Amino acid sequence: QFGYDVFSFDFDSQNNGLRLSGSGDAVTALTTGRGLPAATWVINYDNMDYLKVDRSGKCPNGKTLNTTATPPVISCK
Repeated sequence: QFGYDVFSFDFDSQNNGLRLSGSGDAVTALTTGRGLPAATWVINYDNMDYLKVDRSGKCPNGKTLNTTATPPVISCK
């Protein structure tokens, strides 16, 4: 399942390496079953809390994941 045990990377031919796949609103993409930004989320935020939220991005404890908030809400903790 993308974003759970399969993560997507792109080959960057200009820099001869890998780059993370997916961009845009990661919370929306991750909560609607499009797991391409999952690798970016895990590497940037060091968690998989997007797996804990409902489709609106709300955690079981009432927090809502939001990477564009100030400060960003990137964990259900």
